[in-house]
Amino acid sequence: MNYYEILKVAPTATTEEIRLAYIALCKDLHPDKLGNLNENLRKLAEEQLKLVNQAYETLKDTELRTNYDQKISAKKTQDGRDMATKNKAASPTLDELLSTAILDEGFQIFVQEEEALWQNFTNELSQIRERYHIQESSNSSLNLFPDDLGMKLARIFSLILEGFIGIGLVVICFGLFAGVVAFIVAFAINVFLFPLGGLVVWLYFNIFLPFLVIAYFGIIIMGIFTDDELTDETRRKQEKTEAIFSQSIHRYWQQTEDLGANFRAYKFFADMYPTDYVNAVREVREKLSKQIKELIGHRKDKIKMFKDLSPTRLTCEYVSGLSACERLLLMKALQQKAEEAQQEQQNEEFASFLRAAGAVVLLGILFGGGGGF
Repeated sequence: MNYYEILKVAPTATTEEIRLAYIALCKDLHPDKLGNLNENLRKLAEEQLKLVNQAYETLKDTELRTNYDQKISAKKTQDGRDMATKNKAASPTLDELLSTAILDEGFQIFVQEEEALWQNFTNELSQIRERYHIQESSNSSLNLFPDDLGMKLARIFSLILEGFIGIGLVVICFGLFAGVVAFIVAFAINVFLFPLGGLVVWLYFNIFLPFLVIAYFGIIIMGIFTDDELTDETRRKQEKTEAIFSQSIHRYWQQTEDLGANFRAYKFFADMYPTDYVNAVREVREKLSKQIKELIGHRKDKIKMFKDLSPTRLTCEYVSGLSACERLLLMKALQQKAEEAQQEQQNEEFASFLRAAGAVVLLGILFGGGGGF
């Protein structure tokens, strides 16, 4: 507290204003007015009166006041410099703002958010099983996709129909193309080497077309019998494209979105369930899928916004205003943008920003694997 604050006057106060303020304080701190106070308070008042007298003795004298003002001004300047230096030293860098610990915090929040959806979903499934007195299957997929008789027959007939339609279209398309080629080759051979022309036609109809049919149905059967196990490669791909992180949601998303998930072989041989039970499970499953899509859509919108963000705006101040989850999505956006820049060998503005940022950890995350993010 300086002398002006002690006398409760402004630094621009006149000598007369200082004198009047001094007189008022002396009256308030006079021993006669403080007679009813205890000893400790009286001592505090006496100390305050000493400061008031000291302040007045300095400020009433023009020369002493000028010297005092200069000291105050110099002290304020030094304090400002010290504060600026302290703030500058305390300002976090991009490395610190996008550290592994902060990104992991955002990752864990996302996982908890998704696990909450999954837990609510499994609770609803348990309630439905209790309502219809259905035992939980050891096959998790059957708990998610139970069949009644109509669905099972529809699935089998649909698979057969789609198989025939598919193979028919492939044979027609391949036959049109290969037939023209075979005709031209056979015609040329018949002109020059007549006996080989019949061999080419025979190979086409007896070898190539049967092989094509077998390959087509082989692909279908392989898709039907493919296991639902979630691999690390699949999980990383889903994290990159779908922005989901929970293992439970990963597995569920693979089962519901995988091509051929409705034609798994175990569904042909599994038990059939009451139609009402099947419909109830389907409703809660569709509800969860909708929630996941909304979650993914929101995160993808954030990633797109960060990708479209001008590199000049990506400052420490901007990043420090983001939550841990937003920083993780920012990291995803930077990774995608870096990959696009590498693939297309362009986007010099973004590359220049990365070089100028001097963020060693950031560059390591972008181009060195990302520490699991």
